[in-house]
Amino acid sequence: VLKMLGMGSDEANLMDYFKKIKIVPVSISYEYDPTDALKMPQLMAEAKAEIYVKEKNEDFITLLSGIIGQKKRIHIHVGDVLNKEIDAIAAENDNTNKQIQALAQAIDDSILQSYKLWPTNYIAYDILNKTDKYSSHYTENEKSLFERRLEMKIDCSNDVMMEGFLNMYANPVVNKSKYENAI
Repeated sequence: VLKMLGMGSDEANLMDYFKKIKIVPVSISYEYDPTDALKMPQLMAEAKAEIYVKEKNEDFITLLSGIIGQKKRIHIHVGDVLNKEIDAIAAENDNTNKQIQALAQAIDDSILQSYKLWPTNYIAYDILNKTDKYSSHYTENEKSLFERRLEMKIDCSNDVMMEGFLNMYANPVVNKSKYENAI
């Protein structure tokens, strides 16, 4: 995406262009994904190494469900303009590809640092990994509500579906943990 953005640059130096457009990382997290069950058919096809063909208007329905669907709690974090980061990248790298990679990493780092994890993320991680590692981040009531949602949304006897559903919620915990352990 950054390469494509850079193609529209009128600057001789790509980092000057990115500084000019004022890149501001934004993270948005919500407790429940209103499209979680809608993702299951594609996930199941991929697990069976089948080609998934979307239904007519499937993308629109998923988008609309994501916008108006029930999310419970929502957290939005608007970061700072990445001017200092862009200056440092320009000073450290003269190769355009390395600059773009470094800028992408700076954006990812900002988003991961500010991304809020919800009890649903920790619950899914613990269920998926058969642990109670993150049990201090949720109540038994929150866990029961999540398990009930799981039972209502998918066929829990289908291990592939169960793992895919839980991974959707658990992956942010894994990603944030990797980020925190890397710094």
